[in-house]
Formats: sequence, C-alpha cells, structure tokens
Amino acid sequence: MMKKTPRIEYTETFYQLASQLIDFQSEYLGEINAIEKIQKTIESFEELVKVNPLAPAISTVLLGLGIQSVREYKANGLSLFYQVFGDENVTIQCRIIVSQKQDIETVLVNHCIIYK
Repeated sequence: MMKKTPRIEYTETFYQLASQLIDFQSEYLGEINAIEKIQKTIESFEELVKVNPLAPAISTVLLGLGIQSVREYKANGLSLFYQVFGDENVTIQCRIIVSQKQDIETVLVNHCIIYK
C-alpha cells in the first residue's frame, strides 16, 4: 500500500514571522534575495518532510522550554519549527521561521506583544 503524501500547512504566525524576516534581511540582502532565501528554505523543507516528516530532530531549544513535540529544520541560516499530526493522514503544521542568529524566546515574546 502506498503512503499518502503529508499535507503541509502554514500558520498565520509563520506568515507574520516570515514577513518580519524578509523585512529584516532585506536591509542587507535586498528584498528579492531575502524572499528567495526563504522560498528556497521552505522548498527544501517540503521536499524532505513529504518523504519523511520525522527526519528533522525535535528542537533542542524548545525542548529546553518544555516543548517536546516541535521539530526544527535548519537550512540556509534559517530555522523552521513545525509539528506533525496524525498517523495515516499526516499533517505537518509549520509554526515559526526565524534566522538561526535570533533568540527564539525573544522572537516569541515579541510576536505575542505585537500580534496578540
């Protein structure tokens, strides 16, 4: 029996943080290059998790905060945080994208202050 391709979805938080990341990285990369860097990262992430959703490890940063179910994909200087739901019909929910140089706790607190 053939495995179903996982469904990949992106949260509103993911889109908001991606937009902030583009704005920030545009200052030194230029807007087109910043967008392309993020798109390239998302594309390589999707290629990997469509085949093996559990390939990237549980996030050690978030594990330190007591969050045990979020995985972290790292590429191109970016980190993409996501969760996997379901056994037969797998859904991958992408929650956060940040620069690997950013402190994830600070990003999350700032996001809550701005958007919540």
